[in-house]
Amino acid sequence: MEHYETDTRDLAGLAWSPDDRVLCVWESLAEDYKVVLYSVDGRCLGSYLGYQMALGIKSVTWSPTSQFLAVGSYDQKVRLLNSITWKTITGYDHPSSVTDLDLVVYREVEKKKAQLNPNDVLAGNTSPYFLQTKYEVLEDRPVSIASNPLDPNKPNPKHGIGTLSFSSDSCFLASINDNMPTTIWIWDVKNLVMSDILIQAHPVKSIAWDPTQTRLAICCSTNYVYFWSPSGCLCVEIPSEGLFNANSVKWHSSGESLLLMSKDSMCVCYLSS
Repeated sequence: MEHYETDTRDLAGLAWSPDDRVLCVWESLAEDYKVVLYSVDGRCLGSYLGYQMALGIKSVTWSPTSQFLAVGSYDQKVRLLNSITWKTITGYDHPSSVTDLDLVVYREVEKKKAQLNPNDVLAGNTSPYFLQTKYEVLEDRPVSIASNPLDPNKPNPKHGIGTLSFSSDSCFLASINDNMPTTIWIWDVKNLVMSDILIQAHPVKSIAWDPTQTRLAICCSTNYVYFWSPSGCLCVEIPSEGLFNANSVKWHSSGESLLLMSKDSMCVCYLSS
């Protein structure tokens, strides 16, 4: 249909907007921090140049309504672009210390309990204890966010915004800073503010938004699946025979069930109303 050169030196990735009207392309991390937007016929609709002489873009995602483009960077920031001027509406930082008293911070707390059922050992769980987990709301400030130090000698550093995901109604954005692997940041896109922070006991492996309502499912390679919504957080033990550590989660299009996957098995969980 069309063949054209892009205004990039080393094109690293591309993504169609959900309405199929705009093609977003961006530079590799070793080049400029640059995003360029094209129409279907190759016309340049706009571009955004963040900064130069630094590591650049790590992740890009569109909102389901195609109104916003979220760009995650190695500088641990998310920049939100609008689809009218292709300029930044706001930027979201991921600080190592949170002082805002109005911000809700949830922390997962694990507690060991003695095994009540001896059949659990036969099912593969040889530990005399099992873990119970729940969320607590942290009211004291400041709240410190655990962060892994950057090793400049290793390639593909676990640093910067590697995960970005909009809710189905585009009202919320979830992000994960790779050097803070146990923390999920929830942003209120309508009001352009940070909404909630979830601090997990283990590194986050997978997140997925319910396609029918504002509800986020989370897996951390444990036998629990975690849920966040504007009304609160919930930890749900995965019903299975033996130990099932979920590493990945996907929603059914109806929002009534979840597909959970571990290293070598899977299960489907149906949610009651």
